[in-house]
Amino acid sequence: DALRERYANGDIDEREFERKLDRLLETEDAETVDDPAGDVADRVREGVRREVERLRE
Repeated sequence: DALRERYANGDIDEREFERKLDRLLETEDAETVDDPAGDVADRVREGVRREVERLRE
């Protein structure tokens, strides 16, 4: 939530957001991020981007 808010507020740019999000996903429990399709990170990013857009409105 804090990362999303910082990005929405313009405190960090997209590159920094992506880097921090990748780090968060890497530290998640493997069971939590285990997805046979292998697209968990993409789904998380898309969800965060939608939320950021909603916050910016």
